[in-house]
Amino acid sequence: MTFFSHLHVHSEYSLMESTIKIKDLVNTASINEMKAVALTDKYVMSGAIEFYKEATKIIYLRR
Repeated sequence: MTFFSHLHVHSEYSLMESTIKIKDLVNTASINEMKAVALTDKYVMSGAIEFYKEATKIIYLRR
């Protein structure tokens, strides 16, 4: 079995790079049973806390 993970993903915080919202990113990763996903916004760390909160919320709900 192979393991695939997106390690280069921009969110809505990378202006003009992506339009995906962090909540949608985390939900899609969860639905597709991905074990990991990265957030690599360009020049900003503004989405890091929101990404962390959404990811931990999904982990908590799966228990």
